[in-house]
Amino acid sequence: MTRVVDWKPLIGRIFPTLCAAILFGFMSPAAHAEGGCPDGFFPIGGGTGGWQGCAPIPGYDDGGAEEEPQQPTRSAYDNYYAAAWHRDSSWAWLVTGYSNRTRADRAALAACNAAMGSGCTTAAGGANGALVISRGVEGDLYAMSGADKGKAEKAMAKYCKEANDECEEIQWATAPALIAPSGQNVPESPRIYGPVNDPHRRYGALAWPDGGADAAPTREVWIVGGRPSPDKAASDVVARCQDDSGKTCSVKLAGSDVYIALTMGDGVMGGAASASSVAAAQKRALDFCRKTYKRCREAGFFDLVAEQALRYDPEAFGKPWFTAQSWTKGGKAPWRNSVWSVSGAKDMDSAKKAALASCHAETKDECEVASWSSNSKVALSVDATGAVHVLWTAWSNDPAKVVAKDCAAQSLDCRIVTIIDSRLPSTGRIDVE
Repeated sequence: MTRVVDWKPLIGRIFPTLCAAILFGFMSPAAHAEGGCPDGFFPIGGGTGGWQGCAPIPGYDDGGAEEEPQQPTRSAYDNYYAAAWHRDSSWAWLVTGYSNRTRADRAALAACNAAMGSGCTTAAGGANGALVISRGVEGDLYAMSGADKGKAEKAMAKYCKEANDECEEIQWATAPALIAPSGQNVPESPRIYGPVNDPHRRYGALAWPDGGADAAPTREVWIVGGRPSPDKAASDVVARCQDDSGKTCSVKLAGSDVYIALTMGDGVMGGAASASSVAAAQKRALDFCRKTYKRCREAGFFDLVAEQALRYDPEAFGKPWFTAQSWTKGGKAPWRNSVWSVSGAKDMDSAKKAALASCHAETKDECEVASWSSNSKVALSVDATGAVHVLWTAWSNDPAKVVAKDCAAQSLDCRIVTIIDSRLPSTGRIDVE
C-alpha cells in the first residue's frame, strides 16, 4: 500500500526551524567546534561527501589568533680601517672599527705620532676589508689593502715582485662589515695594532777590504748594528774595518731591522744577503753563492737591530779564536745566576784573565773560570732548579742538541738562555735566568 504524505502542513513548521538553525550557526561558533573544527573555525565545503575543511570565523576571540612576531631586518654597516707610518720607524700603526675614513686616518696618525713625536703619514686604508704590512730585504715597508686578507696578501706579493724586492709580512688587520638591525645606531669599536717594543729603526752595515785584480779572496768581514742612522752605520763599519785590516774598506751591504746572512763558497767568502727573517736571509745568501761557486753553505747570520761592532771570520782559517766564562766562587748571591764572558781573544790565557777581571770588577768578590775553549760555541742554560750550566762544543755543531743530550744524561730539563760564538769579540755579564 502506498502512503502519501502531504508536506504542506509541515512546511510552516520545518522552514522556521531550519532558518533558526542556520541563523544559530552564524551566531554561535562554539556549536561548530563540536562538529570537528577547532575553536574559532567553522566547516566549509559541504556536498554529499561531507565537510571538506575548516575556515576561521571572522571576529572570533576579539581579533583572531595571535600572530608570530616579525624578525627585524638586518643591514651591513661600513667598518673603516687605516694605517700610518713614519720614515724613522720599522713598523706601522693599524686601526679598525671606525664609522668613516677620516676618523680612521686620524686615529692611525694619532697613534703613530704619539710614539714617534711627529711626521707620520697615512699608508693605506679603506672599508670592509683587510690591510697587510710587509718589510723588504733592506727594511723598506710596504702597505696593501684588499677585500680580505688573502686578496691583500696576493696584491702585496705582486707589488713587491714588480718593485724587485722580496717582502715578508710583519703586520695585518681585518675589518669586516658590521651586521646589525636596520636603522640601528651602530657604535664605533676602535682597535689599534702597533709595535710592542721601541718602534724606531736600527741600522746596520757590513764591510770588507776593497780588492784589486790581484787581491786575495775575502776571509773576514766587519759588521755593525743598532745604529740610529744609515750614515752612522756606514761610517762606523768602514772605520772598524780599516783600523783592523790596514786597508781601504767599503760598505758591501746595509739595511735596517733586518738580518744579514753569510755563506762560504768553495772555501772562500761566498757572499752575503739580507732579509726580514733569518730563514729568508740564509736562502738569499745561498742562492747568491750558488751563482758563482759549486759548494756553498751557511756561515753565520747577524741581527742588525742589536747594537754591535765586530770582526767576523766564518772559517777562522787557522786563527784560534778563544773564549772564556767566569762566575763568583761558590755561586754567592746576588750573582748566583750571572756569568761573565769574553770571546774573540787572541789566546787562551788572555781570554781567562779578561773573564776573571770582568767578574771581579763588578762583584768585588772572588771569581773562578767556569769554561774556556776556542773556535767554539758556548751554550749558557738553566735547569728547573735554577742551576746554571755552561757547555761548549765545536763551532760546526748544534749547541741545542749538545745541551739536550748532556742534560738528559743527568735527568735534567734545561733551557738555553744564550749561545756565545768564540769568534765574535765581546765582553760582558750575562744573567742566566
